[in-house]
Order: sequence, then structure tokens, then C-alpha cells
Amino acid sequence: MFVYYMETESNINLDDQVRERIPHLDRVVIRECYGGPGGGRGVVVGQDDQVKYDPGTQTWKKFPDYWVGWESLPGPDDLKRENMLPGYLARLGDGKEWLIPIARLITGEPGMDRVYSLGEDGRVRWEIQEKYRELFDFASWWLGMISGTDTDKHGHEWTDEGIFRMISRIIGVNYRVGLYEVSVLGLVTDISIKEIMRVVCDIPGMTKILEAAKKKQDGIGE
Repeated sequence: MFVYYMETESNINLDDQVRERIPHLDRVVIRECYGGPGGGRGVVVGQDDQVKYDPGTQTWKKFPDYWVGWESLPGPDDLKRENMLPGYLARLGDGKEWLIPIARLITGEPGMDRVYSLGEDGRVRWEIQEKYRELFDFASWWLGMISGTDTDKHGHEWTDEGIFRMISRIIGVNYRVGLYEVSVLGLVTDISIKEIMRVVCDIPGMTKILEAAKKKQDGIGE
């Protein structure tokens, strides 16, 4: 499992400080730490009650907001969330298979959780949950880019940094990881980006539809 070290000047609202900087943790355990990897005063953070700073067994890497540490690099089984969205397995840069969610179904509808409500006319409507909206837009942009069609109605322009951030967010839907953990694990490569976006855009779903149609056509021709 990953552990974290944050330098702090005050313990006021410490839990809020930690959750703001490391929002992808499901549970937060905080221990005061003096002389951590940064050499000053701070806290070590984890999800285990036994979390501690141990320079003799842990490797640490500094990032802009905090340090990330580990004894042995965790994998998908160690980092998966209790409730995971459906999708397909994709082999990422660490050589392991991770469950990647579908952001945009081949039908054009969102593949992630939707919120249903009644409109003024009494009819049921749905909206993409706000936390998934940008992922849906990203999937639409990617699909349009590879197909040459305008599927992204918001006209996004994605830089390499933006793509890396969105890919990290996609992985983080089903796993307790953010930008820094994804970087440490080396999950994002040219090949893994294509594998992830293949799932996000529901290409396996399209393949199943085409295969089913071919089988039906072959059956008619016999």
C-alpha cells in the first residue's frame, strides 16, 4: 500500500487538509511525524491503522503537494475500491490488468452512473453525475478524434498534460490512485493510453455487436 507524508505548520483542520490534497483515499489515518522524508515537521498518512514512517523499509518520492512512499509497489488488487464501476480489463504500463470503466457507451449514452429526476412536465430525466461529466466529454473527444466525427459538443482541446490527467482520473474511478500514484507505478504509456481509451469508448461493446450481427448474417446465408 502507499503511504503519504505532508509537511504541516498547523494541526488545525488537519483531516480536511489531508482530504483536500489526497481526495482519492477512501479512509484516512493520520500520524504526527517529526523528521520525515522532508526533514521537517509533518504527518504521515495512510489507510491502515498501523501507518508509520520507516525510512529503513520505505522508498519515498517527492511531488509538489506531498511525498508518496511504499515498501513494495502495490498492484490493482491492493488498490481497488470496494464498489467498482463495470468495464473491461486493460493491461497497463506495469504489465498488470486493471478494470477500466466505460465512460461512453457505443450508443452515445454515458456508461457511468446517472442521476434520475422529474422535470417540471412530470417526465423522468437523467443527467450524468457531475464527477463523471468531464470523463464522458473526454471519451467523446477521443472517439471523434479517431473517427473523424464531431462527437464532443464542448469543443475541448486536450494537451499531453491534460490527457495524462484525464487518464489518471479514469484509472482512479475504480482504484485509490491519483496523478502521483499513477506516475510512480508507470501505468500510462502510449500503448496503455490506447488500451484504456478502447474501453472508455466501449470499443469492446461495438465489437460484440458486430460479431453478433455477423453470426446472424452467416446463419441467414446457410
